[in-house]
Amino acid sequence: MLQKLTQHEVYPVNYCCFSKFHLKLPLLINKEFNLMLKKLIFTLFFFATICMAAQNEYQSHNGEIMKENTLEIIINKPVAEVFEFTTNPINTPSWIDCILQEKTNEWPPRIGTIYKNHGNSDDWSVYSVTKYEKYKEFELVKADSSTYHVNYSYIPISTNSTKLIYHEWVIHGKLESPFTHQTLNQLKKIMEKTDYSS
Repeated sequence: MLQKLTQHEVYPVNYCCFSKFHLKLPLLINKEFNLMLKKLIFTLFFFATICMAAQNEYQSHNGEIMKENTLEIIINKPVAEVFEFTTNPINTPSWIDCILQEKTNEWPPRIGTIYKNHGNSDDWSVYSVTKYEKYKEFELVKADSSTYHVNYSYIPISTNSTKLIYHEWVIHGKLESPFTHQTLNQLKKIMEKTDYSS
């Protein structure tokens, strides 16, 4: 009788302990699951961020969403010659292949001067001079909804050498036909001809 009573007293205690453990077990599992879920979400977010950055970089290099473009070149000519040549609309078709004609409404140019050019079509693109500092800076803004800007900065390297910095950008949208180094190399080639000044 005593033995049975002892067993009867012990079993409920063991069952009670098991019951408490059994109640805690779902909580432990839930904590582990939540932790694993958080780690999984963080990992997915991390890789998604990397993929988006890589895609943006790829698209920018391919001109799909490029909003600005900066190019530099050294031209072995005095800064005054480089400035005068690149701001003169008569010279523009010789170094920018897509432009067949360019003209202004006044000469010499100043802030507010209008530049107009066109390519194979008869549609004229119109630009307004917004910055003009002789031998230093020249900037145009396209007179349409594209918010296109282009800036030329001229830095004298020596008496016979100039760094030209070409910077174009749009505030809204994307650059449709960004300049390449090929265009600036053509400018350099033309300007550095020995018979240029003749």
